[in-house]
Amino acid sequence: MWHTANLKAKAARDELAGEAERLLHGEASDAFAGKTGLVPAWVPVNALAHCEPELLQDLAAARHADDPGGWDAMLAYLASEILATSRTIDEVARIQREALVPLELALLSREIQPPHSPAQLAHLIRSSIRGATGEPLARQGQALH
Repeated sequence: MWHTANLKAKAARDELAGEAERLLHGEASDAFAGKTGLVPAWVPVNALAHCEPELLQDLAAARHADDPGGWDAMLAYLASEILATSRTIDEVARIQREALVPLELALLSREIQPPHSPAQLAHLIRSSIRGATGEPLARQGQALH
């Protein structure tokens, strides 16, 4: 009996550790893959806030012709805007650290009201970045190389 309870507790700890690892790697959306229902607004922010610049480039390159106004299209648009605004990898990291991670945490803790549409989330993300950097997204002519 004790051994079974101990194994269940270890499995629960392992599952929690796996969820935390996915969160810190920007892979929280994996937990929602294949599930029906609404995905919390912090999930797309998680992807932008924690991914490496190469993945950000992949997100930006994705085309979503099937749902151009949907969540995935908004994520691709914002990823491309972040890259266009950032001249260096360090600037991408600064935007993630100073704007996106705090926004993600505020959404997770329900400190701020979650948006109900991709357009509202895009506005929230752009405002957060502008507040953290003092500049709007996509400064003309400056891109990550």
